[in-house]
Amino acid sequence: MDKRNVTKNDFKFLDKELTFYKDNNLISEEQHNNILNQYSIKPGLNFVTILLLVGSLLLGLGILSFIASNWRVIGKPYKFSIIMIIFFICNLAYYKLYETYPKTSISSIYIALITFGSGIFLIGQMFNYGGNFSTAFLLWSIGIFPYTLFLKDKILFIICDIFLIIYIVDHFSLGTFPIAILIAIPLIYYCNIRLFFNPIITFFNNLVVLYTIAFTLERYISNYTISIFTFFIIGIIMYYAYLGYHKYIFNLQGNIIYGVAGLTLTFPDNWQDIKFFTDQNSKIISIIFSICFLIFLLLQTHKKNIISLIFIFFIIMRFYFDTLYDFIPKSLFFIIGGLILLGFGYYFERFRRKGGENYEN
Repeated sequence: MDKRNVTKNDFKFLDKELTFYKDNNLISEEQHNNILNQYSIKPGLNFVTILLLVGSLLLGLGILSFIASNWRVIGKPYKFSIIMIIFFICNLAYYKLYETYPKTSISSIYIALITFGSGIFLIGQMFNYGGNFSTAFLLWSIGIFPYTLFLKDKILFIICDIFLIIYIVDHFSLGTFPIAILIAIPLIYYCNIRLFFNPIITFFNNLVVLYTIAFTLERYISNYTISIFTFFIIGIIMYYAYLGYHKYIFNLQGNIIYGVAGLTLTFPDNWQDIKFFTDQNSKIISIIFSICFLIFLLLQTHKKNIISLIFIFFIIMRFYFDTLYDFIPKSLFFIIGGLILLGFGYYFERFRRKGGENYEN
């Protein structure tokens, strides 16, 4: 049976609890050890990994800075050769070092991929290639992706997602739809589920989809109210939908999305992109929405959802500032505001003591 991966803190907590049971003769020493042997600690970013990551980044940037600063005086064949030689030497270094120094060997791959990406931009400049800025990041992401699958490296996967977001943003800014994203989105989800099953990667995969939806709405709908309300619905769906994996990531992102979108829709001006809403209608619909949204959030806090409690605080403070700032003396305004903050501070502490919502995998 495969061991369950847990964080270092969770493993320590489990060990502490089992030791308590053992000391009170509830379980034996053998049972204590057998239970602990069913768990393994997840590998995390330790000091050595961070040191090698930063070192490889600085070294890669230093090499490329040297090449770029002497770019004009180097002939085209030599420019291409230098980039390819650095790339292959770094790959060779990984192959030679992997057995004895696995963490150091990964840093050579990072340098190779930095060289690869920068080479895309430098060679594009060398041959006067007039493609889009975003296309270079797409090609860079495509170059990184096989290494991501081969090494099963979470950092590289997240970098791929970030480059895809840059590709999306820049393409839409040029008024074109990023066609490649239609292949990329199902591919990144499939690879995460099959090879990684990592919540952080799921978080960034979701960001790629959300950015695609946001810019698609802006490009083809071009209605601020509809866009915000669409994201409000998306947030609700993400919060309640169960897709079979990393439910707590979808809960968290959905909670934040519908909270921000809902707070935005409490302002009357944000309803005026709907043509049949006048100024008066916008105020009425925003008040109705605010009341309904506040009731929804209160129901969520009853389920110990601390993020919804935070948005209740923002809504109260938003109406407090918007309604009373110009109508009561400033001293009284700040006194009441201070009391509200103190009240919420007390309630937050009490809420946390009772235990907020736990997003479970």
